[in-house]
Amino acid sequence: MLYKKIKILVLTLFVISLTGCGYSSLYHKEQTKGYGMTYSLNVVDQLKQIKVLHIGERVGQILRNRLLDNLSPLGETTEPKYYLSVSVPAPSIRDQVLEQDTTATRKTARYNASYNLKQGDNIIVNGKSRIEVSYNVLKNPYSTLISQKDAERRAAKILADDITLRLAAYFKSL
Repeated sequence: MLYKKIKILVLTLFVISLTGCGYSSLYHKEQTKGYGMTYSLNVVDQLKQIKVLHIGERVGQILRNRLLDNLSPLGETTEPKYYLSVSVPAPSIRDQVLEQDTTATRKTARYNASYNLKQGDNIIVNGKSRIEVSYNVLKNPYSTLISQKDAERRAAKILADDITLRLAAYFKSL
């Protein structure tokens, strides 16, 4: 009983101390006044102004669609302020689990994505994101193909979420 009360007290003090250190959530809407106008410094407003350029290959298409959903869920902007270019080279695939006869039963694919966010001709953010996904190698080739395609979709989703989070953190730091 006493342990539970101490635990609640410590948790409450921790939450209260976060407000004193300047912590605010990533998507918190802030406003500031200047020159008689109110400016919105919302991260979401900045993310909506990003145009995602074409990305080659199937994984790139899935990645681009996921980025579009993350950055501007209501549709692309007609007058973008920023341009995001992403490149995803072919993954490096390696055997993860081997049988006694050296046949692979599981493989790991490593996807690397490089991205640049430009405002006009200036690169304002660049970075790299990496993910490793695994899939089963089955006796049926079609099942292996489906497992591999699922791994591609998972990798594209995780890469898109990581890039979105990094861009949001950049706009929050402004």
